[in-house]
Amino acid sequence: MQMFGRPSTKVLRKSYIPLALAMVVMLASACATKNSNSSATATNSTSQSAALVQDQPIRPSLNSGKSGFLKSFIRGGSEADTDPITTGSIGSQKGSQEKGYFRKSGKLSLTDVVSLTLNTNPEVDIAKAQELDAEIGIEIEKAAYHPQVDLTATVGPEHVHSESASSYVTDRGEVNLLVEQKLYDFGKTKNAVARRRLLHESATLRKSDTREKIALEVMTAYLGYLRQSDLTASSARNVRAHQRMENLVRMNAEGGNGTAADVKRIETRLDAAQNDKLQNDDRLEDSVAAFKRLTEMEPSRVLRPKRLAAVTLSNDYSIEAMVYNNPKLLSTAADQRSLEKQLAHQKATLYPEFFAQSEMTYKHNVSGETGEGGEVKGLVGMRFRLYDGGKRRRLIDQINARIREANARHRKTYRELVQEAEQNRQALRTSREKTGFLSDSVQAARKVINVYEEQFKAGKRTPFEMLDAQRDLYRAEQDAINHRYDTAITKYKNLRIQGKLADHLASGKL
Repeated sequence: MQMFGRPSTKVLRKSYIPLALAMVVMLASACATKNSNSSATATNSTSQSAALVQDQPIRPSLNSGKSGFLKSFIRGGSEADTDPITTGSIGSQKGSQEKGYFRKSGKLSLTDVVSLTLNTNPEVDIAKAQELDAEIGIEIEKAAYHPQVDLTATVGPEHVHSESASSYVTDRGEVNLLVEQKLYDFGKTKNAVARRRLLHESATLRKSDTREKIALEVMTAYLGYLRQSDLTASSARNVRAHQRMENLVRMNAEGGNGTAADVKRIETRLDAAQNDKLQNDDRLEDSVAAFKRLTEMEPSRVLRPKRLAAVTLSNDYSIEAMVYNNPKLLSTAADQRSLEKQLAHQKATLYPEFFAQSEMTYKHNVSGETGEGGEVKGLVGMRFRLYDGGKRRRLIDQINARIREANARHRKTYRELVQEAEQNRQALRTSREKTGFLSDSVQAARKVINVYEEQFKAGKRTPFEMLDAQRDLYRAEQDAINHRYDTAITKYKNLRIQGKLADHLASGKL
């Protein structure tokens, strides 16, 4: 149904027809130029938005360092490597994307590796594209605030047949320019724009959560490589200790101070130690493959940091405050609010829409040799759909169901984050109690070996007692290594829950 005011119609005189036609053509040309400029502006805006979405590479840290194996656990690592950053190509793996990250030593800091991975990982690129898509959606909805201009032009021959006169053919031409501006729609457009803004906010938060997820995966993979490197080195030392004992036992047996049973027993111990080392070697290769699959580079090309998980958390920190700024949780909240705006938008479709319309028409030989003519109209109208089979009502019910789903998803995400944060807090609490104990156990086991060596030289200890002491040291080393990396991973998980891991790693603190 349409309701219009009384239109103002004026038939143009023949002397004004050329002027009116010129005005129509000029107006059409101006509208086309404006649309072209708007498209160029939108393209530039889109390019700028895409550039803003691209994350700048994190500046490399100069405070990376190397550390030994078990000694680094007890004494806190070795001196820091302070090679300056040089500009150049990395090689066959990354190409020009890694320029400016390599040091004179030919290696990258761990901060650089995280930055490069975040800038090239497909999951992060997908999240960036989704964010840009949502940003463009805002401008699409805003288009409803602007006038809609349509130009129609037709020209061609027209055959006229009349019973009272002979048939003839005329040249017919017609130009129509229609401009319509929305006046009021009961908040339909406003809520549509607000919904798009919230969807863009949600996409931005999902991108942040993806970056946090990838950063944690990189750190976990690299820590897994360091863990296996240290475990393998410890098992290698254990094998060498068994081999020295085997040589001593064989020499004693050949000199008549031992038996074949002693040799067999020491061989069994040595086989077990060698088997353990082989298993650690296999795990080390798996950790290298996992890191390479994620970062597309060998972990051996990364400078080993002097210190890991340089962040402290008190025992009484609030779990609720910890998950409050989690990007995944905030994203689900934004999704909730976007559905509420969508509901308001859909409810507005139940009401009429008011608009202003202006139309200019030029006609030449329409329905015969009528000459030239034209008209200009200006009106205000209302557009209202009386019946649609209940479709709009059902859409409102559907959106309400989606809102309930979004609320449940938000609560589920919150519970999962709280549970993970509580588990991490308990793990860190236990870790603080074990740190000193494990360090003391390693030192005590080493002292026992030193004492046993002196007693063995004096003939007061057997080779098997030496091997028992070596086994205790090996187990203490393994426990200390696993404990250190478990603690570091737990701290990084806590930072990931807070949405601070990527920024923390970017700071170079590690």
